[in-house]
Amino acid sequence: MRWLLFILILPALVVRPACAQDGCSSFIDGFHGGVYGHYPLTWYTDFMVDQLEAHPQWRINLELEPETWDSVRSLTPETYERFRKVVAGPQVEVVNPTYAQPYLYNISGESIIRQFQTGMKKWREHFPDVQFLSYSSEEPCFTSCLPTVLKQLGFRYISLKCPDTCWGGYMAPMGGQFIRLIGPDGSALPCVPRYDCEALQDSSVWQTIAWKNSPEYLKACAEAGIENPVGMCLQDAGWKGGPWMGTGRRNRSAYTLWRDYFDRFLPQVKLKERPFHQEDVRPALMWGTHVLQIIAQKVRCAENHLVQTEKLCAMAALDGHGISTSRMEEAWRTLLLSQHHDSWIVPLNTLRRRRSWAHYITNVWIPQSLSISDSMRREAIGISALHPKKVRIYNTTGHDRLEWVSIPLPGERKVDIEAKVPAFGYAEYPLPSETVESATATQFPTDATALLENDLMRIELDLERGGVVRKLHLKEGDGMEFAPANGLFSIGELRGYFRGEGRFCSSTENKATARWISRNQACQRLLVSGTIAGNPFRKTITLKKGSPLIDVRLHIDWDGDLQIGEPTQEGWPMRRRSFYDTRYMLNLLFPTRLSRPQLFKDAPFDVCQSQQAETFFNRWDSIRHNVVLHWLDLSDGKGGLALFTDHTTSYSYGQDFPMGLTVQYAGPGLWGKEYQVNGHTEIHYALMPHRGEWNQAHIQAWAQDWQEPLIPVLMDSDGSTQEHSFIRCGEGLELSAVTMEKDKLTFRVFNAGGKDGEQVITLAGEAQDVVEVNLNGEPLRNITSRPHRKAGRTELNPALPRFGLGTYQVKWKRK
Repeated sequence: MRWLLFILILPALVVRPACAQDGCSSFIDGFHGGVYGHYPLTWYTDFMVDQLEAHPQWRINLELEPETWDSVRSLTPETYERFRKVVAGPQVEVVNPTYAQPYLYNISGESIIRQFQTGMKKWREHFPDVQFLSYSSEEPCFTSCLPTVLKQLGFRYISLKCPDTCWGGYMAPMGGQFIRLIGPDGSALPCVPRYDCEALQDSSVWQTIAWKNSPEYLKACAEAGIENPVGMCLQDAGWKGGPWMGTGRRNRSAYTLWRDYFDRFLPQVKLKERPFHQEDVRPALMWGTHVLQIIAQKVRCAENHLVQTEKLCAMAALDGHGISTSRMEEAWRTLLLSQHHDSWIVPLNTLRRRRSWAHYITNVWIPQSLSISDSMRREAIGISALHPKKVRIYNTTGHDRLEWVSIPLPGERKVDIEAKVPAFGYAEYPLPSETVESATATQFPTDATALLENDLMRIELDLERGGVVRKLHLKEGDGMEFAPANGLFSIGELRGYFRGEGRFCSSTENKATARWISRNQACQRLLVSGTIAGNPFRKTITLKKGSPLIDVRLHIDWDGDLQIGEPTQEGWPMRRRSFYDTRYMLNLLFPTRLSRPQLFKDAPFDVCQSQQAETFFNRWDSIRHNVVLHWLDLSDGKGGLALFTDHTTSYSYGQDFPMGLTVQYAGPGLWGKEYQVNGHTEIHYALMPHRGEWNQAHIQAWAQDWQEPLIPVLMDSDGSTQEHSFIRCGEGLELSAVTMEKDKLTFRVFNAGGKDGEQVITLAGEAQDVVEVNLNGEPLRNITSRPHRKAGRTELNPALPRFGLGTYQVKWKRK
């Protein structure tokens, strides 16, 4: 019996202590969710504290929405105080302090900064001494600029593991135990990646093998030379199991915090550098579904609106009309909630009061953000006069702009003005007497062809084939034709697999009609009407004088319920799903005659060249990156075709398939939800044919102009016209954000397409005590300022690498 007892207790005496003390394997446990994501407010905080007290060796890493603690403090104040003591101890680390746990890759860079800043502020409101050292997420909440942003926020470490919640995608395998993760600007952080040996879990559509420290996983790590492997699962808040791997003899791994794991094992490893490419993020959301499309459009609209309003408020303050901007915090809060990852992967799920995420975003949060922003904008720039004498036109970008601007007048009239508006400033113009006339000829003399032309390009539409582009000729230099001479696809073609028809349908199968909406020296606006699979559509195409952009608004009216997408088998746990293969979705196609072009695309604070031969996949275990944030560009070095979109969605591209924008998917989705088309689809996009590559053609700047249009305000004063520029950025620099508090100006610059090294930024007035600060507002270095060659201006020359991000504070004194 004694020998039997010895055999039974031997593992506890020898095997387990050796692993726990010497770190054979470690495990990241913790919780994910919050007040908007399944957190039982009345009892779960007590549960966490009780479990920590019962298991002193347990460690929890928290990814909880910080607004949760407002409710916990209100509902259970004694529990709240218990938890505050625990957070200050050695058993807890906050690993994702963002306000609403966004996916990150699908929102603007400025939104990412606000997610961290607002979330960290709220965490510190409840836990003043909390530290933010490691970033980690249970979902694939990653994007390539994270090393840049996290380093400026004071983080030391990052993990790219998300092994137990990969429904919406996962990360690419990127190395061994540790790597040095390099951001677009060269910023680097020690990183625990998804290991090269970390395979996707068999018979699963949501896990890698690192979701528990199974013998299979540990064996794979040992064979790969990983001496101290780590597994991970941040449990959904509300789960009642306590320690994920169990305790006592059931668990052979050491629970750890991310900061402790890095501090303990990082010094033992020589790090290999690994650039973070945006295509390392492999998302698979239900792109093209009607509900996700609307959410993405409304989020984009609010992102653009809030940033512009902040700039206009700062401009008003610089012009001597300071206003309080405190309400903008609430505008940002409801926008940040709309970026919650659950609102993008389960938009139809019930959130509160039997209302879905989609309902709150479209009917509550985004309207509230825009209402506050509109109110602040009116305070900053006023409202248009009823009896105007002149117009003031605002430019919120950091570069000069020369554009034709359509000015709405009282009585539903319009006038077009060619306006030259200086960088981050305004220009005033007297109102001309002539107003815009309606087109004299409403119909084309031939039913086969429609023509649009400005000083830069000529466009010929084939009305016999649904209004697709037959010719797209750039006039610059010797001229350049973009439309393919022959081929399976045409520019502007709508094409997708309609299940009810049992085939691919195309807009080229039916004739289209075209008529002018307006046509004058400044602007041509054409309406093209056609059908696809019996569903009517119309495109409003706008071409302005001097503009390289072809602006298009697409509207499709759906005739009843229908399904669009791959007709594949659905069921549990099928890895092949209808909402994966974008070729079967309704696409807007943009073939070109470019020779072996390369595809470029923007990402938050990044622009990358695609490394994929194609974007297509139809199984969960073969996901590829196919996300377009703001723009795509196909270029062969001599010329290119850029596509701008009004919302984040998916795109298509491959050797035998042209660049295409996903317009519609309708059919089964995740967890058995049926995603239907409701009413109509509207999409706003633009094309830009150009010479050279994306940076030579200033695609990033044109995209910013498209998102931040010039803003006209009618004025009734008789005084002389004025012009002011407050901030002017050098070539390739993007003015990302501007705010003003009392006499302190804060502005952020992104080096989107400029050179490495010293930059040129010009300020109006006398700039004193110019300091570069990190994203926490802490000073990094003084920036030397000197008088500009123009009187009354100051020149700054900060050093900023390509794709670098710089935030500057200036004590403002205007002459």
